[in-house]
Amino acid sequence: AEVSGKKAAEVRGIWEMSAYPMAGPFLTYIINDKENNRKLIVEGFVFAPATKKRDYMFELEAIMKSVKFNVSNKN
Repeated sequence: AEVSGKKAAEVRGIWEMSAYPMAGPFLTYIINDKENNRKLIVEGFVFAPATKKRDYMFELEAIMKSVKFNVSNKN
């Protein structure tokens, strides 16, 4: 995947809690920020009981892919 022009790994799945009736889809990006020698992790999940989550996931993906990076001026 690519987020703001940087290579990223994308993980999608379903999260759930044991012994409690909660679950929903999640989306994670692991972004390789070579310029600053770091990996950034951006995560989001949906919890919306009794509603369809498809549109929420599209919105979540758009928000997460709009991440902006500040240019680091190291002296």
